Amino acid sequence: MSLRGALVAFVTIIATSPLYAQVEDSKILDGDTLVYRYVPMDRTTPTPKRGGVESGRSVLDYLTFGDKELNPGASVTIMGAPSYSEERGWGLAVAGDMRYRTRRMTTHDTPSSLRLRLAASLTGYYAAELVGCNMLGGDKHLINYNIATRSEPTYTWGTQYASASSGARGRYVEKRHSAYLSYGYRPVSQVIVGAHADFIYTSAVRLSDVAVQLIDGEVTSLMSVGVGVDASYDTRQAVDYVMRGLYIAGSYTLRPRALAANISTLHSLTLTFDYYQPLWRGATVALDIYGEYHSKATPWLLRAQMGGDYRMRGYYEGRYTGNRLLSAQLELRQHIWQGLGIAAWGGGGVALTSEESFAWRKVLPTYGVGIRWSLGGLSAIRVDVAFGRDSNAVIFGVSEAF
Repeated sequence: MSLRGALVAFVTIIATSPLYAQVEDSKILDGDTLVYRYVPMDRTTPTPKRGGVESGRSVLDYLTFGDKELNPGASVTIMGAPSYSEERGWGLAVAGDMRYRTRRMTTHDTPSSLRLRLAASLTGYYAAELVGCNMLGGDKHLINYNIATRSEPTYTWGTQYASASSGARGRYVEKRHSAYLSYGYRPVSQVIVGAHADFIYTSAVRLSDVAVQLIDGEVTSLMSVGVGVDASYDTRQAVDYVMRGLYIAGSYTLRPRALAANISTLHSLTLTFDYYQPLWRGATVALDIYGEYHSKATPWLLRAQMGGDYRMRGYYEGRYTGNRLLSAQLELRQHIWQGLGIAAWGGGGVALTSEESFAWRKVLPTYGVGIRWSLGGLSAIRVDVAFGRDSNAVIFGVSEAF
């Protein structure tokens, strides 16, 4: 067995083996998922004090309600699983989620959440991401933030549809650091309007000679600050495992030249339409339509990228790029037995630069089948075999594609 094969086997065994420990009044094993949940003590029960602080309490306990109606005020879940994609190879992803209510929140308020994600693979890819969602004022106000960093060995096929179709590619490493902050206001149920700001620093390093030729003088590093507005309409009853509902969202971002390095003033617009409908027992049909528009001067590092683990599966993410992207996919999801389910999908998409004209032959197909294994009612493990035009991929990851 090769060294890489041994490492893959070790990571898979560690990530999927059952783990046991002695934790008083805590369950930390739920199927194949390592789970730790913190439940605050009932403050109606007196406890001895040591140095003016009630014993047996943690910092989280003071951040949550103590009455029985709200317990547990905080819940922490930790999950680890192996992952695989064509872009990143075999790796390991670990996510820690905390859901909590503060003293000012009631039982009718949606709990706030904080998620930390860590991922690494044998190709040299690594990433860390901190995501937070704070619900305030009876769910009327939402504050979201995202801080992320990643380093990813990848390829470029150039900046045009013709070069991406030719097959010639050059290797480089993309490094990206970003921060995102948004505020949303809910005027009526299921509708959110708001504004956002973000910061992006990205660079392409260790470019091969072929990659240098393919990008044809484009910038290899840039920094940009963006501001914009958002709006969404959401009738889904859940986010992780959706069986019914409608989600429509739009986001516009302006990147002023005064707040950027090496680039002009830029505009971008993204639109998402997702629809979920039960068909028969255990079956759900899901439709996803997605579009991106970027102004003509947008550098290749900020353009829309087709492919990956979620949309246009079967294509290497970033092979086809452009200022304009449109994709659609229709997926049938069928529950089989206990946590086991299957899925099949088909769709298509196109990515073009501002100089390129649309033609039906440039529309790329995507189709495939997959297996799902749910834990605790959430679709936790996903294995997809995806096909495209002269391209295919096997995806092994966490959560549904959309």
